[in-house]
Amino acid sequence: PVRLSLLAKISFDSADKELAATVANTLANVFIDADLDVHFQMTQKASSWLQERMGGIRKKLDDSERQLQAYRDQSGIVDVKSASQSGQGKQIEELTQRMVESRLRLAEAENSYNQIKSAAKGGADLASMPAVVRNTVVAEALKQQADAERKLAEVGQRYGKDHPKFVQADGEVRTARENVKRQTDNVVASVTREYEVARGTVRTLEAALGNARGSIQNTNRKEFQLNVLEREVESNRQIYDMFVKRAKETNLSGDLETAVGRIVDRAKISNNAVKPQKGMIIFTALMLGLLGGVFASLVMDLLDNTLKSTADVETKLKQPLLTTLPLLEKRSADRTTTAHLFLEEPKSLYAESIRTARTGVLLSSLDLANRILLVTSSVPGEGKTTFSINLAIAHANTKKTLLIDADMRRPAIGKGLEIDAHTPGLSNLVAGNATAAECIHSVAGSSLSVITAGVTPLNPLELLLSQRFQDTLASLSSQYEIIIIDSPPVGLVSDALVLSKYVTGVIYVVKAVQTPYQLARRGLLRIIRAEGPILGIVLNCFDVQKAEKYYGEYSAYGKYGYDKEGYGDGYGNTQISKSKAKAA
Repeated sequence: PVRLSLLAKISFDSADKELAATVANTLANVFIDADLDVHFQMTQKASSWLQERMGGIRKKLDDSERQLQAYRDQSGIVDVKSASQSGQGKQIEELTQRMVESRLRLAEAENSYNQIKSAAKGGADLASMPAVVRNTVVAEALKQQADAERKLAEVGQRYGKDHPKFVQADGEVRTARENVKRQTDNVVASVTREYEVARGTVRTLEAALGNARGSIQNTNRKEFQLNVLEREVESNRQIYDMFVKRAKETNLSGDLETAVGRIVDRAKISNNAVKPQKGMIIFTALMLGLLGGVFASLVMDLLDNTLKSTADVETKLKQPLLTTLPLLEKRSADRTTTAHLFLEEPKSLYAESIRTARTGVLLSSLDLANRILLVTSSVPGEGKTTFSINLAIAHANTKKTLLIDADMRRPAIGKGLEIDAHTPGLSNLVAGNATAAECIHSVAGSSLSVITAGVTPLNPLELLLSQRFQDTLASLSSQYEIIIIDSPPVGLVSDALVLSKYVTGVIYVVKAVQTPYQLARRGLLRIIRAEGPILGIVLNCFDVQKAEKYYGEYSAYGKYGYDKEGYGDGYGNTQISKSKAKAA
């Protein structure tokens, strides 16, 4: 099926191109013919079934119509919806309205009757009751009584009681009062009669309304059965009409049957093979290989736990970066040449990195007159000894500097500076077997002073923990402005942890793309727990060009530099002379 359309694509693969086209076209034609045949057979079956069903439905419709008409004749109903309930419904409406009006009149009459009855029992004046006062005749009689009483009062003021006018006025007053009483009695009697009449009227209307409701209920029961019969007739009629309509449609559709589909585009004999598509296969393999390589590189990058850039140092080790030392050509494992690299190649990138470290050391503690620096690493082979020698040579140009080899297990400074291994050193000086003048050696071409490891003691750690070592270090620090101590790796022995208590700063050397940052982090944590002041991290064997290309690092030394006369090949010369460069 073709997505989002009513089309279907038919394909057939064959080594014979004519056969492939013929099979595809024949399949489409056979499918259309088969569908027409199936539809024709279904139409014939449906028509026969409808004809059989129509006879029974017609008979059922006739029976239901006869039952309906018989019920109408039996119940005497002509038109149930219009004539059967029209008179009774109207009668109930009129009776209900009259009932409401009669009950209102009964309530008014009962209220007036109760007031008069209560006043009569209490001996009150009936003439003052609201039901009596509202009567016009009583009101006129009360007015005449008031006029007669006012006239009697006026005559009484002017004449005596025996005066004819007074006697006449007094007679008029009595007559008016009798008239008021008579009219009041008439009103009271009238209110009683009205109450009785209103109560009788309500009773009569209630009886008539009850009879009317009973008649309506009888009619409703008849109409309920009538509605059932009418619904049955209507349902049978609808079913019959539907079957008649469907039978006619089936007969017409059998005469003219449309195909389920049509061929939009016939298969043509192709001049080109559809497979194998070598170009697509090559392209797919290339893309899959490329995606696989990208995925493999991403996985390798995620699994790589080493320090590859300067940003990794600060983010993963949480310590400041002191400097980065460039990667040197590996031509020899001998440290002799690389130890003098700062003197022999003063304009190289490696020398500038050493100067950067020297500047960081000098700016770290401006107020200190004497500094004792400890250089250590996680494991052997990270270049801490080479860095210690070159950093000491760099400091010797400006400060009185002393380099001490405290790695008495595997001493390397003497070998790097070409000093005889049997000469007295640190162990002899601390033990008192030799004087300071015998243990301190000078470096050719520099003002640097060096104390080698000396004779290897049985337990170097106890020698470093002794008070004689602390006194010796204090004596030397008073003679030199800067003392650099090269110690064993932190990951192997605890010598560096002991020495970190006596120094003003610890420089930690890690090797790029080799030292796991977890190992370096554990070493730094041990020094911090030993209360050693971390001065910074030195990233050794750092490939500047690769970092610029892959990690976004930027180093001006990689492209530009200057010489004595101006800009030239000074800092940019990262390659060491072939006759002198050896592995760090």
